[in-house]
Amino acid sequence: MSATPLWVPLVVAGIGVAGTLTAGIAGALVAQRWANQRDDKTWAREREREQERWRREDEARTFEHRREAFEDFYRAVKALARRAYDHGYGFDQTPELPFDWNADAFAKLQRLGIYVDRISYVLQSPFHVEWLCVACFVIAGSAIDVTVRDGGWRLLRPGQGLAGV
Repeated sequence: MSATPLWVPLVVAGIGVAGTLTAGIAGALVAQRWANQRDDKTWAREREREQERWRREDEARTFEHRREAFEDFYRAVKALARRAYDHGYGFDQTPELPFDWNADAFAKLQRLGIYVDRISYVLQSPFHVEWLCVACFVIAGSAIDVTVRDGGWRLLRPGQGLAGV
């Protein structure tokens, strides 16, 4: 017979089983934590990539909208200059320009205000739009008179004079 009591091998076996279970559970928890951290880093990288892609798409879309706004405004100012030139030389057979003859260019300028920097935005006030219209006449080579009355303004053909203003 052996001098070792029966409970000693049972305790050692229980400690072995408990140690194995504890090691398995701890190993699984550690592995799960590492996997979670790895997944978190992967998701963060993917989110960052996706946000960067969205940012580039937004910039491209904004650039395209800005380009369209500038083109529309350029066309409107060009038409405004043509209308002023035709009126200045009497090609349109009207005694004076209609009140809202610059409304299209002004509407395009308002849309353009979304896309320009702050300094340009300040310069696009209605006062500057009116002088832009005057500049169209000057650029077109037409001699003009500008008459201001009752807070409004009026462009006169060369030699038309101030009668009826």
